[in-house]
Amino acid sequence: ERIDALPFFDDAGRVMCAARAGVELALLDAYSRFFRRDIGEAAGWLGLAGLGSPGSTNRVRYSGVLSGDSVIRLRRSVRKMRWFGLRDFKLKVGYADDLERVSAVAGALRRAVRSGVTLRLDANGGWSIERAIEMCRALEGRLIACIEQPLPPGREEQLIRLKNETRLPIMHDESLVTQANAERLHRMGIADAFNIRLSKNGGFLPSLRLAHWAGKRGIQHQLGCMVGETSILSAAGRKYLECVPGVWFAEGSYGRFLLTGDVVKRPIRFGYGGRFRALSGPGWGVEVDKALLRRYTAGPVAEMLF
Repeated sequence: ERIDALPFFDDAGRVMCAARAGVELALLDAYSRFFRRDIGEAAGWLGLAGLGSPGSTNRVRYSGVLSGDSVIRLRRSVRKMRWFGLRDFKLKVGYADDLERVSAVAGALRRAVRSGVTLRLDANGGWSIERAIEMCRALEGRLIACIEQPLPPGREEQLIRLKNETRLPIMHDESLVTQANAERLHRMGIADAFNIRLSKNGGFLPSLRLAHWAGKRGIQHQLGCMVGETSILSAAGRKYLECVPGVWFAEGSYGRFLLTGDVVKRPIRFGYGGRFRALSGPGWGVEVDKALLRRYTAGPVAEMLF
């Protein structure tokens, strides 16, 4: 209960979800190791009916994320990811040549769509309302799963117009930080899908609660990640997938695909096809390498032994 009661705001009223998540993940890991309890039991602690093992482990796979300023490079990335068996793709948009980029990726995936391959877009708040309407109309019929964060956070009122004038489902990311944000988006009638990221949304427990809340209201939700996250956060994401059923897409567990210097003894990443296995062992299932951790620490390291 004390872990769940950690604050989301500092004394000045500023959101500090990432800091809260770091403290919460450490405390949950310590709790699990000391009392020899599975962190997956958290869904029961919170009284979230329907959450628990196996969650989405038997149905969801990790996605490939496509970015870059070259259409040629995008096509090359698609080929490499398809060779590795990935089936779900996210394309970063918000550039002047977005239609060309989408056409290139969609064309490279066209034959695979019949086998269940998906493509979704992420504008990272890079469009104006006029550009968003133009793009969404142009992309109708392209088998795009959804558009993530088309407008900058703070312009949610304009999303009502976007939803009324276009057909692509809207996924919220930067506009979805707190539970209050989720409730407001739902009241506005624009909550098609949520991108839940453990560090962005305050940690493991708030993310479980948010996923449960969304599921009860028919809101699609995916597990997001931070670029270059360490295996600690990736391991927590794995546990989230073990607990939460109905996850639409999953991102993360990229390991050494993106990060050359991790802080654990055995870095984790997904396998062929984006498949993954549940992590065993105490806590989050990873062991921190103290020497590597010190390398990235700005101040003195304080250790708590259990």
